[in-house]
Amino acid sequence: TIEGVALNFFDSPGLQQYQYEKPKAASAKKEKKKTKKVKPKVKQKKKKINILKPTLYMFFFMTIGIMLTYDQRPELFDFLSISNLEKSPIVDEEIKDDIVSQVEVEIEKPPVEGPNYLIESQSLISTIIHTFDLLQDQQILLLSISDGQMDLEIVGNKTMDISVDTLGDVLNYSLRQVNEDKQFKHGYLVNYRTVDIINNQSELSLDKFQSLITEMETSFFKVLDPIERGNNIQNPIIIQISGVDKINQMLSNLYTLGNNVALEKFVFTNNLNDSNPTSVFYISLYFLNTELG
Repeated sequence: TIEGVALNFFDSPGLQQYQYEKPKAASAKKEKKKTKKVKPKVKQKKKKINILKPTLYMFFFMTIGIMLTYDQRPELFDFLSISNLEKSPIVDEEIKDDIVSQVEVEIEKPPVEGPNYLIESQSLISTIIHTFDLLQDQQILLLSISDGQMDLEIVGNKTMDISVDTLGDVLNYSLRQVNEDKQFKHGYLVNYRTVDIINNQSELSLDKFQSLITEMETSFFKVLDPIERGNNIQNPIIIQISGVDKINQMLSNLYTLGNNVALEKFVFTNNLNDSNPTSVFYISLYFLNTELG
C-alpha cells in the first residue's frame, strides 16, 4: 500500500491525500506441476520347464535296467510271449495251446520214480557207454566208476580235443608224460549225472541170471553170500570179462535185464602194450525180504 499527497487537477483543488494499493506483479513463471513419472511394469518372463532332458535320462536308465534284468533272469519275460500270443489274431489256437503246454512240461517235469539202486545202476551204465563212445579214438588205461564218481585215465597227445565235461562235473585233472614217444597220461575225476531212464522189465531170478552169464565166456564168476538191506535181500555177484566186444555186450545186457539187477561198480583196465582190456563187474540182484513180518 502507498500513502502520500499529490495535486489532483481534476477533482477538488489543493493537495489531496491518496492511498492505493500497488498491484502485485503476476508471476511470470508459472509453477510447474510436478508430475511423477510412472515406470512401466516389466513382466517377468516365466522360466520354461524342460521335461525332455529328464525324460530321456529316465528312458536311458530304464532301458539299461531292462537289458541287465533280461540277461540275468530271462524267465521273468516269458509272460510277454504268452500274452502276445493271446492278443495276436494271426496265431492259431491249437499252436498257442501247444506252445503253452510245452512250457508247462519243461517247468513241471515229473521226478524219476524207482528204487535208488536201480536209478544209480542205470546212471552208472549210461555214463560208461557214453564214455566209451566219446573216447573211442583214444586209449583208456583206467575207468573206475561207482557211487556217483568216475576215475578216468587216458593216454594221448599233450593236448586232447575231447569234452570230458559232457560226462559230468570235472573235480580234478592231472597230466604227466608216460614214455619217450611224447605220450601223456590225462587223469580225470568226474562227478557223473543221474539219468531219467528207468528199466521197466520184470524181476529176474538168480538162477536165470546165472544161466545167462554162463553162456558168456567169462574169466571169473562168483556169487557171494546174501546181505539184508532193509526190506530187501542183496545178492552180490562178481564177474570178470576180457575183450572190448564182450564187455560192451555185458553192459548192454545189464541195461535191459530185470528191474532188480543193479551194477554197483565197474572197473576197466588196459595196458599200453596189450590190446585186450579187462573189466570187473560188481553186480547185485535185489529181492523182497519175505521173512519180515
